[in-house]
Amino acid sequence: MNCKAMNISGKWNGAITYGKEYGKFAGNEVLFEMEIVQNNDHFHGVSKDTGGFGVNPDPASIEGKITGDTISFIKVYPTFHYINSMGEQKINPSRKGSEIRYTGKYDKAKEVISGNWEMSVWVLVIAIIPWRIKATGTWEMQLVNT
Repeated sequence: MNCKAMNISGKWNGAITYGKEYGKFAGNEVLFEMEIVQNNDHFHGVSKDTGGFGVNPDPASIEGKITGDTISFIKVYPTFHYINSMGEQKINPSRKGSEIRYTGKYDKAKEVISGNWEMSVWVLVIAIIPWRIKATGTWEMQLVNT
């Protein structure tokens, strides 16, 4: 499939699922809605968390590319948010969120895109030593309207 045959412009609803790096929170989902505007093989948009575990109240920006039936994009929130060990959501408005990298395959018949996501995050080991880890998970979204 070439990018001219694939048009992902429109409103999408979906969910991300937290991966094993999230320990006891693995498997939890965040629901979202995303508005996408496509220009040839590139697209941009806005994603808003709408429910679930770890919702960020701020909309995130989306920038991506289409290659065949594969899409890839980076999502960035304007604020840094995280879940502490007690399961409480914390937001630091003075810090931008980490880049979250998404890749997925488009199923035109079902109008569904699904795949994996990952991001690098800093954690504190023994409460003082910063350590970078990769957090991962899965995602899926379905076209609501064009």
